Amino acid sequence: MKSRRFQILLLLFLVSSLFGEDVTALSENSSLLTTADLDRAGIMRPNDLFEILDQWQAVTLDGYTYSASPWGSPMTRAESWSLTIDGIRIENQLLGFNSLNLLPITLNRIDTVEIFTAPRLISGELTQNGGFHFRTAPAPPNLSIRGSFHIGNETGDPGPFRYTEYSSINIDKIGPDLAAAVSYGGKTWEFLSDIGFQQYFPTDEKIIGRLRKVAPDSPKIKALTNSLTLRQKTGRWRNELQWFGVISENYLFFKPALRELRTRHSAVQLSWKLRHQLKDRGLFSLQVGLNENALAKQVNLPDINFDLYQRSIRIVADVIRQEPVFTNRYGIRLQRKQTRSPHLDGQLNTTWITLFESLSYPVTAALGQSVQLAANAGDGNLTGNALLTTKLHLGREHQLVSTLSFLGQLPGEHDDYAYFFEKGYALPEEYNWDYSLQSPLKSSRKLQGTVSWYYHPPRPYDLKITLEYGRFRNIYLETGTVHFDSTLFNLSGVTVGSGNGSYETFTAGIYLNYRLTPDLKTKLFTGYTGRIRGDQASRSLFSKIPSYKFSSKTEYENAGHFSLWLLIAWQSRTRWPDFEEVSSESSGFYQSEIPSQTNIDFAVQKSFWREKLVTSLIVSNVLNEDLYSHPVGSVQHLSLFIRIALKLS
Repeated sequence: MKSRRFQILLLLFLVSSLFGEDVTALSENSSLLTTADLDRAGIMRPNDLFEILDQWQAVTLDGYTYSASPWGSPMTRAESWSLTIDGIRIENQLLGFNSLNLLPITLNRIDTVEIFTAPRLISGELTQNGGFHFRTAPAPPNLSIRGSFHIGNETGDPGPFRYTEYSSINIDKIGPDLAAAVSYGGKTWEFLSDIGFQQYFPTDEKIIGRLRKVAPDSPKIKALTNSLTLRQKTGRWRNELQWFGVISENYLFFKPALRELRTRHSAVQLSWKLRHQLKDRGLFSLQVGLNENALAKQVNLPDINFDLYQRSIRIVADVIRQEPVFTNRYGIRLQRKQTRSPHLDGQLNTTWITLFESLSYPVTAALGQSVQLAANAGDGNLTGNALLTTKLHLGREHQLVSTLSFLGQLPGEHDDYAYFFEKGYALPEEYNWDYSLQSPLKSSRKLQGTVSWYYHPPRPYDLKITLEYGRFRNIYLETGTVHFDSTLFNLSGVTVGSGNGSYETFTAGIYLNYRLTPDLKTKLFTGYTGRIRGDQASRSLFSKIPSYKFSSKTEYENAGHFSLWLLIAWQSRTRWPDFEEVSSESSGFYQSEIPSQTNIDFAVQKSFWREKLVTSLIVSNVLNEDLYSHPVGSVQHLSLFIRIALKLS
């Protein structure tokens, strides 16, 4: 049967490698996906994006909540990638508890999403670890209504593998998830609103034993999202008012406690954005955002509650000047956060001031450069950031793009447990977790250089090869040892954090896009990332991410009415040194080494009624392999999903 599985995989790979994709996907350290791309790929929740992104690495314990970072820059703190909607930064994380599923807009509202891994000046700051920029679609004229419904099962019985060695036990349903959006567009104004509801049932034996300690009833993860947008334009003026709201009830794995804790996470944000077209080829913009974020009191067993509340205000003002030979942008960002909790001695106030500027200019007809600078002061510290991008055209078919960045980040820019712990956030000792800081948190320093070669021949394919070097200093790293008590089904251990970690990295990637016909296209990727040198803690960090990756994405679309989408993804094994004792103490129930994994996803989409009704069938993990990304996380098997979307206008 193993040989048969290999033959199936080889056949699918050969079929997928025949087809290609446009060169527009081969942009500098970023990719742009449209709402049609998301639909064809069977994206039902925002976190599903991590399953199709080559340059990102994501870890999940329950199959719903992910921790993610750019593949070549593994996550060492909280979710430090940026999340913006229409250029407005979204602040919805506390203690590192963040998820794309808490995106305050539904997939119905998305027009495009840009995913980038390199530094980027956006919303008044030079991003550190990439991010996601969602752009919403403008309201069509008059009234428009959109709705979607999807439901799924992780299944093996009944199913196509029922009488084979790949059969697995049927478990509870995933979903149903609901989303609805209403909009109205006039001549000078438009109104948009949407609401979404998600639910998920953790049932895997690897986590359900731990969840029984905090969830006496059947555990269920729920999330409710809502947004309201009002846009108005008059002459040279543009105004936009946005309100975002999120409420989530989850069972999140809190590493210092080495267990899932029941949490109620709520976040609301009110933002106003003003733009004014200046007479001298300039544009003035102003953003003001107010945010409230809370991990409210919940009933846990034992009674562990974070009771953490935060308010913040962000003001960003900038001017863009577009001249015939250069484009210049400069501005200022002011941000203040107020954090309070019964576990915090007094109120914690932090204020940042950032001055930034960017300049793009041609050196010659074939050579162009851009410089982005930012200086950030706050919490008694000062950091500087710089990014230099150079583009060189070598004839019509070749292009070289290089980036060189020096980035500094203040400790207080991470709303994670390590920062609050150092500031006096102390949970009662009877909660029995062992966490300590071996050295104080410092302002991190990162030096990164990337060189990319693009080859655009007059043929239906394009090639990109990228090499990247990174040097990281004063990085927060953790070490520890985890144990397992089979009698109590409980994890315990020691976690030690340090703010002076250091390491150097090297990452390489090859991207090949090929289009055989206007209807058939594919995208191939293979890459390597690894640690060149560093301390012992960084060795443990890099053993937890796959060194090698391969993926093939094939797509067929016929006049927008019917589409097929196929993903084949493989990644090398990972090893989790801090969980080595758990493997033996659980008699193999948990594994400290995750073997290399192959995943195949398949999606079919058909539209009816002049594309007003769209139906999709998504099959995840076609081979029914044991897929998981964390030693004590759930195993994902073959899953079937049905999605129905209705669009009326």
